[in-house]
Amino acid sequence: DKLILKSINLNKVCTIYLRSKSINSVDASNVSRNGSSKKEYIRSFKYLVKKNFTIFLVGDDIFSQKEIIKFKKKIIDYKFAGEEKDLFQIYALTSNHAFISEPGGAQFFALYSKKSIGINYFPIGYKPTFDFIKYKTGINNKKKPISQKNKIKINFDYDIAKYSYKIISNKSSGKQGRALAIELNSKGYEVIYIHSSLIQPIPGIKNKTFNTSEELFIAISSVMKDTISVFMTAAVSDFIVNKTDGKISRLNGKLNLELTPNKDIIASIKSQFPDVECIAFSAQVNDDLNFDKIKSKNVDYLVINNILINDFGSDNNKIAIINHDELIYKSDTLSKNEIAQAILLNLNY
Repeated sequence: DKLILKSINLNKVCTIYLRSKSINSVDASNVSRNGSSKKEYIRSFKYLVKKNFTIFLVGDDIFSQKEIIKFKKKIIDYKFAGEEKDLFQIYALTSNHAFISEPGGAQFFALYSKKSIGINYFPIGYKPTFDFIKYKTGINNKKKPISQKNKIKINFDYDIAKYSYKIISNKSSGKQGRALAIELNSKGYEVIYIHSSLIQPIPGIKNKTFNTSEELFIAISSVMKDTISVFMTAAVSDFIVNKTDGKISRLNGKLNLELTPNKDIIASIKSQFPDVECIAFSAQVNDDLNFDKIKSKNVDYLVINNILINDFGSDNNKIAIINHDELIYKSDTLSKNEIAQAILLNLNY
């Protein structure tokens, strides 16, 4: 049943997702996604109230009840409504006429809204599911704006192949590859960081993005001139499924998916560029030293990790490195930054 809000007359509802996470954190990925000042929010509240909206506040608790009460039932959060936070927020995120969102997990509820606006987005180039995006204006050390981007209209049909709603994937985060790129750069290597378009670029080095395994193969192949090494950390799917145009209805009954073996990217790269040192990574559900895999791929080194010990997305890792003949190195559980350093040390980088 829908949430019943006591004696509140709802005409038009605008839900606003507020974010003020780890404001004192040294983690830039947290702080860079924090929202505006209270003063800026209040200006927008007054504008929406003037336009006859009732405002639902979800996300982080930025405003006190004393501040909310001043708006005379035109601004409501879970405390004001007297409801459980999770229940109120699910209702607010799925039952509104407009949705305004800071960057964060709840942004994807824009799919349920008639009109949606993303605000304070950074970095520019990120593509969430909004009708309009208002980007943050960064300030450099001379107090000059880095960007003057304002509203950008997003065409929902711009690339349905890249942003299909239902996909088969894994939870690989890209953290280990990112740590290696940063560590190699710190050692003076010229690094080309090829990463998913959903992962933030590394400032100060060359970045290339991809959305599919085929795009990843093309991206690697395009930069092989003068390349001495390839670290293939990406957890590319072993199988691909044929894409279906349009929505698949459950009314069609049981569905069988036909999976086709995917291209082995690093094996193909090594075959085409035999003089390039190739380091492959193997996510396994055991600690076996997989000499059969390194031989089948014909790469120079294989870095093995057991995802039952450190799952996809973990900040830690535990690895073994083998060549075609022997175990070279075996680590304890360490941070992925420390693992990156250990890999490079043991492979003489």
